[in-house]
Amino acid sequence: MIKKLMIVMALVIMPVCMQAQQVKFGKVNKLEIFNMMPEKAIAEKQLQDLSDQYKAELKMLQDEFNRKYSDFQAMNLDNKTAGTIKERRMQELQENNDKIELFMKNTSEDLRNKEAELLDPIRKRIDDAIKIIGEEQGFMLIYDVNEPGVAFLGPQFEDITSLVKLQLGL
Repeated sequence: MIKKLMIVMALVIMPVCMQAQQVKFGKVNKLEIFNMMPEKAIAEKQLQDLSDQYKAELKMLQDEFNRKYSDFQAMNLDNKTAGTIKERRMQELQENNDKIELFMKNTSEDLRNKEAELLDPIRKRIDDAIKIIGEEQGFMLIYDVNEPGVAFLGPQFEDITSLVKLQLGL
């Protein structure tokens, strides 16, 4: 009789124990969510407007360079123009070219910074939402299907970074 009672208790307790030890993994498509965010369209519009402004300014600089280059070519064909004037015009062309290169470098950097300023808060909102869901739903691990990295790591994981550093003598 006691043996039957133990078997019945084991059968009753076993599913409860199994459920308590269930590990939940999840996946998320952060890119799909990101593309659906209304703030993304606003940010992209601002980035496009800024890019268009830079393109217009670059066109002005290139037009100025092309005009000076055409003048220089015409002057270069004229044998009456003094060599020092030709050298000065060549120096002006080089300065204009340097100005264009510097402008392109600065605008590229500025656009990257502006993109980070506008899009990073959207990405952070998504990451925060994933973290909240992960904690509330008891997920141990959530992968982003678009990236090889982990989107959420539950508190059950132990960080062994210090142990690895110690092992490597770092």
